[in-house]
Amino acid sequence: MLRFPSISRQAPGGAKDCVSEASPQTMALAPLAVGTERASHQAPILVSIADARTISGLSRSAIYRQMAAGNIRSVKAGSRTLIVLQSLVQHLESLPPATFRRSG
Repeated sequence: MLRFPSISRQAPGGAKDCVSEASPQTMALAPLAVGTERASHQAPILVSIADARTISGLSRSAIYRQMAAGNIRSVKAGSRTLIVLQSLVQHLESLPPATFRRSG
């Protein structure tokens, strides 16, 4: 199973969930569960295309092709396209193992 680093949304002064201190990328990576405080071990729910590239190692074009094929789910938040992280992980786990030929 893939593991991702947790991202704290606590401001330097100790205030929790300080939106003014967070960038849009941090907000996408660290959504809060409704009515609860974000646990430090909770994985993000949605990630940007750029973050999906970093996580998966796939190109932007490959991610969009997999989205078009229905292998990776995405949602729109205004003009932003966000990827459902669970679907990205499931897609990566479904890929076949690499095989190599011996040389020599």
